[in-house]
Amino acid sequence: MKAKLFDPTSKSLGVAILDYNNDGWPDIFVATTPSPTSSTATWQNGTFAEEALSAGVAFGEDGVARGAMGVDASDYDGSGRAHLLVGNFTNQMLSLYRNEGNGLFVDEAPRSALGRASLLTLSFGVFFFDYDLDGWPDIFCANGHIDEEIGRVQPRVKYAEPPLLFHNLGRAVSRT
Repeated sequence: MKAKLFDPTSKSLGVAILDYNNDGWPDIFVATTPSPTSSTATWQNGTFAEEALSAGVAFGEDGVARGAMGVDASDYDGSGRAHLLVGNFTNQMLSLYRNEGNGLFVDEAPRSALGRASLLTLSFGVFFFDYDLDGWPDIFCANGHIDEEIGRVQPRVKYAEPPLLFHNLGRAVSRT
């Protein structure tokens, strides 16, 4: 409570530690559902300030709060800045937030193969790792729906969903 991280209105399902504003202090990104995704920056006095809205990570591009699940941070493009990967609920695609370096993130997923390939999945676990050891962080997503009967309501969505692996090609990410 003293650090100002407690939110009784949402469920926190993922946490990433990064220095997104390059001030030398660790920042905390909390993936929450069903409320706007939380991004908090640390201050030297040991408390945190909510900065999700001003950072561009509180809502999806449609202005709706996402069902954020897993989260990871990495410099996937060699810019020297930590970017965010967020797994979301079905029909919300992954979020691949590119850190612009000025306290603002831009979601690259809607304009990429990553967004289209993940739209119908429910991604609980996401992480960056270099599966082919080429020096570029690739993306892995563990998926699966929470409702065994989801196919009856949404025929294109399945309960058992395959994992996704995206290969980072240096300038573009492709699905493997």
